[in-house]
Amino acid sequence: MAQTIEVTTPGVLDLFRPIHQRIRESLEGLDSAALNWRPGRETNSIGAVIQHIAATEQGNLARVIGTPGGSFAWDENRRFERGELLHTLDKADAFLDEMAAAIPSSSLAKEVVHPHRGPSSALVLLLQTYGHVTEHYGHLTLTRQLYFQSFPSSR
Repeated sequence: MAQTIEVTTPGVLDLFRPIHQRIRESLEGLDSAALNWRPGRETNSIGAVIQHIAATEQGNLARVIGTPGGSFAWDENRRFERGELLHTLDKADAFLDEMAAAIPSSSLAKEVVHPHRGPSSALVLLLQTYGHVTEHYGHLTLTRQLYFQSFPSSR
């Protein structure tokens, strides 16, 4: 059977849940050193990638409902723990539930403006956000693989 989605706010936001679950699964077996390791200069740790994913989702959903997304303070020296990252994902899922109930599906056609991408419909912005999140899931997975190649005894 072909995979489909219902083009409603809950249907679109449900796309994010399997990615969140795969991120949770990718955290299994990772200690603090792995979560905070950066493969090189100007790269991000797994923890920072997860923080970015959650902030991006929240910020773009805030654009859809027309409220300020809040400021996101990036701290490249911040240290992350597994429990904190799992909690971040749980909060992201709860926020998806909240937004699925709060955003009428008719709002998916309204114009929103992203500061880097410019104007689009809310639906396009949410689909671009989903694509961005899946790219960062790949980024996270590659960082995990590089960590275990660099520190094989950590497995």
